[in-house]
Amino acid sequence: MKKLGDVLKEYRIKKGLSQGELANLLGISPSYLSLIEQGKRRFRFNMIMEIKERNRRIYDELFTLIKKELFSKKLTGVSSWEIDEIIKILEKDSGLKVLRSNLSPSFRTRYNRAISIKGKVYPEMERFIAFTEFYSELEEVYYERIHPPYLIVPTHIINLYETDKRKATEFMATFVRKMLNLGESPISNLEAILEANGIKVFSFPIEKNRFSGCVIHSTDIGPAILYNWNDTPARKPFTLAHELGHLVLSTGEDMTVDRKISDGSTEHKEIQESMVNDFASAFLMPETTYRYYWYNIVGTIPTRMHINILKDIFNVSYSAALYRAVQIDLINFDTYHHLKLKRTGRFYRQGDFNLKEALPQRFVYLLLRALADGKYTKEEVKKRLRLTKRELERIISSE
Repeated sequence: MKKLGDVLKEYRIKKGLSQGELANLLGISPSYLSLIEQGKRRFRFNMIMEIKERNRRIYDELFTLIKKELFSKKLTGVSSWEIDEIIKILEKDSGLKVLRSNLSPSFRTRYNRAISIKGKVYPEMERFIAFTEFYSELEEVYYERIHPPYLIVPTHIINLYETDKRKATEFMATFVRKMLNLGESPISNLEAILEANGIKVFSFPIEKNRFSGCVIHSTDIGPAILYNWNDTPARKPFTLAHELGHLVLSTGEDMTVDRKISDGSTEHKEIQESMVNDFASAFLMPETTYRYYWYNIVGTIPTRMHINILKDIFNVSYSAALYRAVQIDLINFDTYHHLKLKRTGRFYRQGDFNLKEALPQRFVYLLLRALADGKYTKEEVKKRLRLTKRELERIISSE
């Protein structure tokens, strides 16, 4: 697979242009062009439009090359917005309708089973992808990309899960905690920790609560997690840890819509869901720490009051705190079912959704900075993020 920067470099060498000459046409510095060609900076399609104003011949030649790579589905790292712009140009030039499915995938995405039905992409996912792509672009504009640590668990540990679930799960959780410099203390704000480590986190209300969360990942844009704003605060940490588990098990590949786990069977999908649930539990409640609090609070006869205390210490739900005790053999399943709360339905957060409060603070900061510096107009931001005028005004207001 090629990136736009690779196409640019091939064209420059073929035409005998220096980095300084092509950089001048693109409206960027030679040093920035050098970083693009090395793959250290992302080349955005709107830079090509700068060439159009300065040299129409070079623009036509370069755009022809990009079209060729797109239709051969060899081009990666192109955002959804850039795909839309390219389609507009193609349709204007040819007078024909261009199907998005004929072009390279714009963003590689992993859906859990609840997110799509018969290939339908829900509006929440489209908005999530748009925000993630734009967030990444803002980071590049200001050279403020945070590169996440290497979180991919060795394959032999993943294979170990089928024969020794507990050993594999504890190793995975310990490994990821170590990479994130977390130690073994309870986590008070997992969302902030993920953001600080380059894993973007967004929260939008999911219509009809079709799913609790999902993770997407691209080598160009990095990982990002979406969780359902409607879920209660107690459920949020487990959802984030669950989706982090999917990222950890991705074996370093881009996560795609059609990428299958193992042989793609229902059995293997269920194994992975079980695996990430076990990982989330161990990650949020390290065994040594959980046992310490258990022995100091619970004693020999656990009660629901004890489990409520533990859930508050680890910032998880009652069911998650109770399940962890079973997982590390502190109680048996008879005790588990005795202490388990009777479910009368799932609870959801009450109140009105506030988009500005739900967005990552760093994203809002970069967006306000870019608008103040004239990098983007309000109309461009509205279009890119699929926002109404009122939504954008709420985000940029000081209130």
